[in-house]
Parts: sequence; C-alpha cells; structure tokens
Amino acid sequence: MVRGVRAGSFGKIRDGLGEVFGGLVFAGATAAGAALVGLLAALGVLAVFDGADFVGTLSGRGEAALGAWMAAAALVSLGLPAATLAVWGREAAVRRALLAYVVVLGVQIAVEMVFSGVFFPDIVVLTGIAFTGYRLMQLRGARRRFMFAEGSSPSCRAAVRCCLSLGLVFWSANLAFLVLVALPRVIGIV
Repeated sequence: MVRGVRAGSFGKIRDGLGEVFGGLVFAGATAAGAALVGLLAALGVLAVFDGADFVGTLSGRGEAALGAWMAAAALVSLGLPAATLAVWGREAAVRRALLAYVVVLGVQIAVEMVFSGVFFPDIVVLTGIAFTGYRLMQLRGARRRFMFAEGSSPSCRAAVRCCLSLGLVFWSANLAFLVLVALPRVIGIV
C-alpha cells in the first residue's frame, strides 16, 4: 500500500478519469471522422454538401435567433456546469458527473473553430450532431449516477440535478434543430 492512499482509492480515481479518457477517445474519433468528411467534401469526392453556407446565410431574425441560441449555449452548456464545478467540485460525485462533460465540450468547441475555418463553416452541423448525441448520453448517465451518489448536501444535489436537467433539455432541443432544420439545408435537401 502506498503511504497516505487507502486500498481501493485507485479504483475511484480511475473511474473518474476513465470517463474523461472515454470522452477524449470519442472526441478524437469524431474529429477524425469530421476531418475525413471535410477533406472529401473539399476535394469534391463527397458532393453531398451544396456549399450554401447555411450558418453564414442567416440574416435578420435568423441571425438574431442564432446569436441568442449561442448565448444560451454558452450559459447552459459551459457556464452553469463550470459554476457548479467551482462551487461543489470538491465532492467526487460532482466531479464525476460534470468533469468529462466539460472536457468533451471544450474539445468540441476547439474542433468546430478549427474545422469551420479549414474546411467549410457548415461542418459544425455534422460535428454538432455527433457531439450532441454523445453529450446527451453523458448527461443521462451522469444524472442517473448522481441520483444514487452519497454524501452530497441537499443544496448540492439540487444544483447538480438542475444543471444536468437543463443540459438535457437544451441539448435535446439543439439536436432536434440540427437534425430537422440545419442538416437538410446543409446537404441541399431543402
């Protein structure tokens, strides 16, 4: 036994890092897949994208709605979990519930910023669908695990449940928009 470390504590540490590692593996695979799609589209091999630049053609109310949605995305998806981690992050259950989520979200933001400049702006629709689907699975799993976590104060439990529930509602709406509105326009169906 290592001095100062109880037997069995490595398993707890490994579980939390396993979620982050699993998220990074998913993010890497998704980024590689998106890069392949972007490269094939740029070379003209994959002629699914009409190049209409759905994101760039929004004006007036569409542009205002997109701006409001992005502000909500920043608040609900990044600000709220980061604040929850800052306040209650000392509790292992809170870290396990939110840390992997925040890490994968950070990778997604970086991938979308780089790929929209390197390939085409609408690649964020494709990456958004993949990352949002994964994020919903993360949040559902975190909510389920956190429901049975021990040792949290009532205010902590309520705050984390609220954070996870708001994330689930927001990202479900985001996925519906991406699949039903944005994707058909990006691939030229509408």
